[in-house]
Amino acid sequence: MIEIKSLSKVYGQFRALDDVSLFVEEGEFIALLGPSGCGKTTLLRSIAGFVQPDGGSISISGRSMLGQPPNKRPVNTVFQNYALFPHYSVANNVAFGPRRQRLPVQEIKQRVQEALTAVGMSDFASRFPSQLSGGQQQRVALARAIVNRPKVLLLDEPLGALDLKLRKQLQLELSKLHKTLGITFIFVTHDQEEALVMADRVAVMSRGKILQLGKPDEIYDHPSSRYVASFVGESTLLRCDVGQDGRVVLEANGAVLPAQLAGIWRNGQSLMIRPENIAVGPAVGPDETAVEGVVASVAFLGSTRRVHLELANREVAIVDIPGTGPKPELGQALTVHWHGAKATFVSD
Repeated sequence: MIEIKSLSKVYGQFRALDDVSLFVEEGEFIALLGPSGCGKTTLLRSIAGFVQPDGGSISISGRSMLGQPPNKRPVNTVFQNYALFPHYSVANNVAFGPRRQRLPVQEIKQRVQEALTAVGMSDFASRFPSQLSGGQQQRVALARAIVNRPKVLLLDEPLGALDLKLRKQLQLELSKLHKTLGITFIFVTHDQEEALVMADRVAVMSRGKILQLGKPDEIYDHPSSRYVASFVGESTLLRCDVGQDGRVVLEANGAVLPAQLAGIWRNGQSLMIRPENIAVGPAVGPDETAVEGVVASVAFLGSTRRVHLELANREVAIVDIPGTGPKPELGQALTVHWHGAKATFVSD
């Protein structure tokens, strides 16, 4: 559906996009995930036609988009600020695009009704944006985008201005809407949870490059690098070395890694374990590894408490323990362990 090859964009000495390639299937939901300044919005705006790249190519359905203005591309964009016309009713906001296309009046009415029904706003057709909540305005912005029946819907952090509860609600609604419409979605976000919850595939970006592209569980369970492991979720990252007897050990305490892990370790890789895969207590079998540290912080997360343990070599182990159990005290010594099957290696 979308083919992006070797795309580049330079602002002075800053490379906003650095040889980016991305292939998107028809009907797919792709999330561009990364911190501010990583290039995700520049990539989205390049697809939309608001940014002209300095090199590379963009095609949609086999047709080159280079040089095509935004209104000539089969895409629609939903922005973070919604950009609704304050003096238009909800229905007239949604009808704006079809009217610009000079569609028949009856078809416009039908499209507007279908779009508002799809986002659950058909009962608000006569209201004005000032009479709507933030979540309702977001739905109208989505309806205005899908009413034109684009091949691609581009969403530039559309949930960023909403409160947490409403954001979570709209995450689910967007996912449902995507499945209902079958339109290709490209969604820009800096929120890892949004990307993991909604997307079919996630592209993690940094410094104008896509560092890893994969399904949410692949990104979470098998990050390609230390950066991806740190950005997507919390993780314990421990450096390894070869001990005097030739076995692979943790730098933190010299603990020997299980054979199945030692066999795949490569120099320059760190051991990664997610907090939910670490348990309090000593190792109880040959396939487990344990470390001891001092409790540096404890955060209550409801059903769990997140504990940061500072190890002897200043590395930090992050552990999730039941929220109903005893609370560890700051400065308390604590031993934790994990099974080798729950750990993986990431490149530095």
